Amino acid sequence: MTNKENLVKQYAEVSEEAVSGWEKAESEAAKLKNHLESVTFLKITAEDRASHLDGALKLHLDGALKECMRQIRNLKEEYEQKLKEKT
Repeated sequence: MTNKENLVKQYAEVSEEAVSGWEKAESEAAKLKNHLESVTFLKITAEDRASHLDGALKLHLDGALKECMRQIRNLKEEYEQKLKEKT
């Protein structure tokens, strides 16, 4: 083999390795992109659930507060009624 043929063979091998590395990098990039999309979807889903839970918690607390206020008013009215009865 001549020196020129050896150089052509070496360049061909280097080119094949470069193409192979490029294909591997593209494959890894596609996998990472899919993983990122999955994680993003899970994050959005979790945020949506948290928002719904926050809304439900606010409704529950609002209801509990209203019930407490109703009970306080009732107790106040009973107390005032008892005071009137004593006087």
